[in-house]
Amino acid sequence: EAVKMIVSSGDLLLTVVNDVLDYSKLESGNVEIRIQRANLQETLNALVHSIAMKARSKNISLRTLFDVSLPEFFRTDSRRVQQILYNLLGNAVKFSNEGS
Repeated sequence: EAVKMIVSSGDLLLTVVNDVLDYSKLESGNVEIRIQRANLQETLNALVHSIAMKARSKNISLRTLFDVSLPEFFRTDSRRVQQILYNLLGNAVKFSNEGS
């Protein structure tokens, strides 16, 4: 469990560094999109897991619920999806006082 969190946190730190690099690419018009098969549940669960510690410190409960009609896999640029979801969840925790 702890190793998973360390790996996930390391991956997210790498994502933050890549965000900075991507910003400069965006300004220069050189953004690359890599479409590939991704698992939505695994992606979201990993993100929630990495943000959960900060959420718990603020007495915020995070959980994921998936509608059964959602496909297990989808085609997208999974790194971009992770960046967007990490920013959304991170800001939700950052600007919330407590709750679920």
